[in-house]
Order: sequence, then C-alpha cells, then structure tokens
Amino acid sequence: MDTSAAGVLCDALGAGVPIVAVPMVNDRLWGHPVWTTTLRTLAAAGVRLVDPRSGQVGDPTPVSSGTGPEVVAAFDPSWVIEAIG
Repeated sequence: MDTSAAGVLCDALGAGVPIVAVPMVNDRLWGHPVWTTTLRTLAAAGVRLVDPRSGQVGDPTPVSSGTGPEVVAAFDPSWVIEAIG
C-alpha cells in the first residue's frame, strides 16, 4: 500500500505520535491470517485499537456482514478521544 495517507501514518508512527484505529471489518475478512497479523503488528507498534461497537481499547472484534450502518450510527466519536488518553 503506497498512498499519501499510508505515508503520513507511517511517519507519525515512527515519530511516536499517538495513533488510534477503529478497524471495522466484517467477519469474513477477520478470519484472514494477514488481517490478524496486521492487527498484532499495529498493536505491538503502539497503535491503540478501538472496538467499533463497544469503544473498548484492546482487542477489537469483527462486525457481522450487513450491520455496518447500524454500527456506524451507534459509534460514539468520544471513544477515539478517550483512547488517546
């Protein structure tokens, strides 16, 4: 992935800027081995992962296919601010 957004995020991560990610991925993709490896790598690098349904920091969970609009409607943006700490 070679995009401006990815470059900015990589620079920020390398500079120690706090990064919060809210991965909203369906249950089919969640089972892909590269996805779980990516989540572990991001967490090990200090990225705070927020569950899109509960706002809990740590181990996010997959979103059932077709429920995205409901998850987005219930998401509280303050969860991201709280995750920054």
